[in-house]
Amino acid sequence: MDLTREVLEPGHGGYCPMFQAVVELIGRRWTPSVLLRLSQGPARFSDIASTVPGLSDRLLTERLQELETKGFIVRFLENKCIYYQFSELGREMIPSIEALVLFAHKAGPTLHPGDHPGRRTSV
Repeated sequence: MDLTREVLEPGHGGYCPMFQAVVELIGRRWTPSVLLRLSQGPARFSDIASTVPGLSDRLLTERLQELETKGFIVRFLENKCIYYQFSELGREMIPSIEALVLFAHKAGPTLHPGDHPGRRTSV
């Protein structure tokens, strides 16, 4: 079965609420950067926060809770420290994250000099 066809072509469903739900979750502000950090292995809150400049503690807490609630990551205690890591389901995203990194390196130079993540530009 060609899932892309099922999701995109009229007459074959044309809309996949599961796809939309995942895209909305992982496409939220800062979530891809959090996922990229976790793709490197387990991390403490402070490790993630220091890797993603501009991400507030409040927003990082929200993103981690969302990802944990949806089953993409797990939280565990080791040596009296709380760590986060991908769940089995979350680990399945790693090839997609790596593909997005490669794409970003190819497409990045085409961005206008004033374009920055989270900044809107007028058209």
